[in-house]
Amino acid sequence: MISIKNIMERFDRLNYAKDYDNRIKPFNFFLVGAGSRQNRRTGQKVIPMVPFTKNQAKTSLGQPFIDYKSGRKYVGQQYWRTGSERFLKN
Repeated sequence: MISIKNIMERFDRLNYAKDYDNRIKPFNFFLVGAGSRQNRRTGQKVIPMVPFTKNQAKTSLGQPFIDYKSGRKYVGQQYWRTGSERFLKN
């Protein structure tokens, strides 16, 4: 749940130019993925964060997301890992 200001600020890039009804708002829920790739510029692992939806098919790997730590906007399924990849590699 988005209950503190610095988490809400991370969604600013996804909220940009959206009308109020389509924005991510305080006290909304979100999903955090297990990152798999590093940002080439910073060397930091990218940890995907997307708004929660009951319709999981709507949370497409090709949709824009933000990095949990930096708040930077990314697109691409190469930054995501499946559950089996996450547990079998650790």
